[in-house]
Amino acid sequence: MDGNLSNGIIINPSVTNQLKDIEEINLSTLNESALIELIDNEDKTLLDADYDGQIDISEDEAKVHFESSIQAWENGERPENLVSENDNGQTNGNDEGNGNGNGNGNGNGNSNGNGNGNENSQNSDNENSQSNDNGENNSSEGDGFNLDDYPVSTLTPALKNSLAYMGNEERLAYDVYHNLYNYHVENNQDEIKQLTNISEKSEIKHVGIVQDLVKRYALDAEDVTNVVTPVADRNIAFEDMPSGEYDVPAIQELYDLLYAKGTVSKQEALMVGCMVEVTDVDDLDKYIELAKMSKATDVIEAFNVLRDGSYNHYWAFDKGLKNLGVENGCYVEGDALLGENKDGIYPVNEH
Repeated sequence: MDGNLSNGIIINPSVTNQLKDIEEINLSTLNESALIELIDNEDKTLLDADYDGQIDISEDEAKVHFESSIQAWENGERPENLVSENDNGQTNGNDEGNGNGNGNGNGNGNSNGNGNGNENSQNSDNENSQSNDNGENNSSEGDGFNLDDYPVSTLTPALKNSLAYMGNEERLAYDVYHNLYNYHVENNQDEIKQLTNISEKSEIKHVGIVQDLVKRYALDAEDVTNVVTPVADRNIAFEDMPSGEYDVPAIQELYDLLYAKGTVSKQEALMVGCMVEVTDVDDLDKYIELAKMSKATDVIEAFNVLRDGSYNHYWAFDKGLKNLGVENGCYVEGDALLGENKDGIYPVNEH
């Protein structure tokens, strides 16, 4: 960037300020997993659908995306974060390069040195317009979910029990995946990427969503009937939650069964993932209907986020199994826990 005005190069100060904020990236250290880490969560789901840490976009898809991005740029489209806060938001962006460079944003600037830098750059993509998601990442993993957007509901005893149960069940999902990942790394030198990616990038958020509901309604063990021996209170930090220990007996039994099964092999660990998500979807289906009866919109929307995540996770484990040569993926012929729908095989749980 040339800061010598005598050369006739005028750079909008807003651009200069943004350039100062750019963080240096050492490209020599980047690999596919590192690149995925630099992408926001919603796009990660698109690029790494099976949560194995490898980009799933094909060469043809990448080429089409690149060409469409170039065409969009040539048509004057600009990412919202490239528009200066000082600009009034109206630039036609045609970049023809035949004008006097006075900084008025007509896109003519051939840099002939006349620039008076009045910075009244106009942008056809009016900077006051908001993105379709109002600036939130409404991904299935819950990044855009805000409990404060919904009114406080009146919870029935059954709904209170559902919060206690799902809090335990979401913790089970994290613990099973996290602990099985560590087990296979330590004992088999095998990194099962789906397990760590889903636990660390998704299930932690799911646990937090349910914990926020429990805090909203100030629920304690005496407020529910399905907690036998409490292992933690509602204010406990995530890192202090006891791994593999639950205060709902059915969840404790399920964890013990699934963890033991998942230590047998990589294939069994992935199958355990299928089973967890089958259970999760079925229980959430039941509790969402229960919440609808009470018009508890905060519970409905929170549980919808969890269920959407479980859909993604199920198919990630399904793909992982197919990559191992398991033809039907998560589906087991004759398994009472599984069924088919119009989109293929999807969990229907009797648990």
